[in-house]
Amino acid sequence: MSIGILGLLSLFSSYIVVGLDVKNVLTFDLKWPKTLAFLTVVLGPLIPYFLSFKSFIGLVSFVGGVFLALEGLFVVFMWVASGRREGPSVLLNKKSILAIIFVGVVFSVALIYEVAKYVQIF
Repeated sequence: MSIGILGLLSLFSSYIVVGLDVKNVLTFDLKWPKTLAFLTVVLGPLIPYFLSFKSFIGLVSFVGGVFLALEGLFVVFMWVASGRREGPSVLLNKKSILAIIFVGVVFSVALIYEVAKYVQIF
């Protein structure tokens, strides 16, 4: 019983951290209204559950994979945007552009894989 409570607290605390991070990205970087960003973070994971997911572990895996891939893509986009604002810098030289493309492709493939895994494309 106590291990289950610790597991729930651990899961809840990590969801709070990722959820706040995604909400802040949506609000401050993408300029979404605060209410819409909040509802997206709170209701986003519940929608797949009510649509078809009945396995809690499967839902956690899906939401974690999607949100972490999106967070990685947001970081890549912020990296590119910060290099543009500052002008020519170390952030956007030839080697870093290859790294940006590689990391962006990795996170994009991870996102597509997570979604496709549950849509049954593969």
